[in-house]
Amino acid sequence: MADRTISSMSKPRKALLIAEKSVGALCVFLAVVTVFWRDWIEVLFGWDPDHHSGSAETRIICGLAVAGLALALMARWQHRRWSSPQTVPDAA
Repeated sequence: MADRTISSMSKPRKALLIAEKSVGALCVFLAVVTVFWRDWIEVLFGWDPDHHSGSAETRIICGLAVAGLALALMARWQHRRWSSPQTVPDAA
């Protein structure tokens, strides 16, 4: 059986991998933004949960980083599982 690449996967599987990778990339982007701009929530949303200290953003990014890492690992695991040839047990 030929190897299945991402181009030959079913649409739901492709969509799931793309979603997982996109959310992971968003988490990384927000983490980088937080390093350089600690009060982005106040500026973008007008909500000031930490009175401009940046601690709320840091907590949010820590949570998103854990979620992003979990999604990246899950996407990698699923891609490897779906790309490997499936073995069919022998009928005895």
